[in-house]
Amino acid sequence: MALLLLAAGLGVAVAWWVSGVFAAERGGQVVQRALQQAQTDASVLSGNISHRLAQAGALPGLLNQDHDIQTALGAVGPHVSPSTLEVAERAARWAAVPEWAAISQRLTEVVTTFNLNTAWVTNAAGDTLAEGHTADVRPFLGTNYADRDYFKAAQRGQLWHQFAVGRVTKLYALYFAAPVSWHGQFVGVVGTSVRLDSLAPLVSDSHVMVTDEHGVVVLSADPALQLRVLPNATVGALTEAQRVQRYQRHTFEPLALEKLAGDGPQALYQWPLDAPNPHVWVTRATLDGALQVHVLREVGDELAQLSQDRWSWFGLTCLAWFLLLGFVGVLSAYLVLSREQRQELLVLNGELQRQANTDVLTGGASRRHYLEVLHQEQERAQRYGLTFCVLSLDIDHFKHVNDTHGHAAGDAVLRHFAVVVQGLLRQSDVFGRVGGEEFSVLLPQTTGEGGWQMAQRIRAAVEASPSLWEDRLIPITVSVGGVQWLAGQLSTVDQVLAASDRALYQAKNQGRNRVVWAASATETWAVDHDSPTTRVT
Repeated sequence: MALLLLAAGLGVAVAWWVSGVFAAERGGQVVQRALQQAQTDASVLSGNISHRLAQAGALPGLLNQDHDIQTALGAVGPHVSPSTLEVAERAARWAAVPEWAAISQRLTEVVTTFNLNTAWVTNAAGDTLAEGHTADVRPFLGTNYADRDYFKAAQRGQLWHQFAVGRVTKLYALYFAAPVSWHGQFVGVVGTSVRLDSLAPLVSDSHVMVTDEHGVVVLSADPALQLRVLPNATVGALTEAQRVQRYQRHTFEPLALEKLAGDGPQALYQWPLDAPNPHVWVTRATLDGALQVHVLREVGDELAQLSQDRWSWFGLTCLAWFLLLGFVGVLSAYLVLSREQRQELLVLNGELQRQANTDVLTGGASRRHYLEVLHQEQERAQRYGLTFCVLSLDIDHFKHVNDTHGHAAGDAVLRHFAVVVQGLLRQSDVFGRVGGEEFSVLLPQTTGEGGWQMAQRIRAAVEASPSLWEDRLIPITVSVGGVQWLAGQLSTVDQVLAASDRALYQAKNQGRNRVVWAASATETWAVDHDSPTTRVT
């Protein structure tokens, strides 16, 4: 009897422990699912925002090399003082100067072409001498911006970006700026801005918000969250004058965000404070670090149900223990061990498969995986009478990048190139790395005209988006060879790749930074991106 009572007591204790293990495992799974969803959302959003801001961030570094802008600012000189005239008088005076009027016209075209908010040029004293803006933005010609952080950074010779509330426009925007030099002296600043409300479609969910580097919410689907701050925000370290200059306000209300339990990625937060369920919190920075994307994903009612579930599991386990005392003990240990081992094996197999199919540096498909997908697409197209296109891409003068800036910069260029190209592709398209700086793109169910247009967009986007490496912009271009698969002309994958490679080599031989399209396995259409004419070779 004593042994039976001891066994029964041990069984109860074991049953309580086992139910706790199940509850903890279930809780971890619930939190992990929410965390994975939040991580996916944050990564996708930060990538989309980075792509949207890439051109705006790169343009000042290109415009400051413009000869007309350099010459006009050089004539003003490096030692100019801020104008003492009223803003309206300054604007009228500079608008009447033909050189500055022409530059303002060009900046307006830049704003329209690249979907910007504003573009401007200031002299060495910070006065705006030329500007372009969208139709719904108030003109700000003549306004002085010498107190802005981006202007001060440009005086030090740096490319810079910052969030600010427009002094004249009163709009929330991200500003990018670059210094302009004339004969080795600082003579002014050229800059661009993007309205953050233009990114609103990307953050339409209420659980997403975007902050600047000081932890201030600058974009959210909920207008009530605008210019509120995270618990760990550094905006309080700014002086009152700096806060007013940047945000047009003195004080900031903190978000109702409170940590509940846990540490690291699986920490839980209450948001808002009266919410019935906790949230996980994931943060991802944009590629240039200008903004932070925050995703707060609700864990759900499952977590609150775990306490009640534990009592249910405890009662069932006790009943099973009393009925089959010895068998259940052994079986429970076996099941727990088997589950852990099976989970570890699944995770390991999944990781091995992912590593085998993915190029570590660029995130594209590995050569082996890309060729497998290409074979499958060729068989599918053959079976259903479909078409597809293959593009062969090669970064121009990539060896020169490695020799000049080092292999770390070369790796950064490859990653940047992959982000630009993949940002243009459809979800069904496949981007693969088939060599050092050689890549290939599969465009399923795409005609030759559609493939040619995509190749041109890739070439133009790469040319317009230099890679940023240690505060230096590294301009890159790409040569592209393309071919459309047609049953009876290019019947095998090897023939398709050979045709696109021949077109690529022809693009290289014709001067690089261009697209050459193969009309068949034996002839190509050579298309010069600087000319609308087309010829057969």
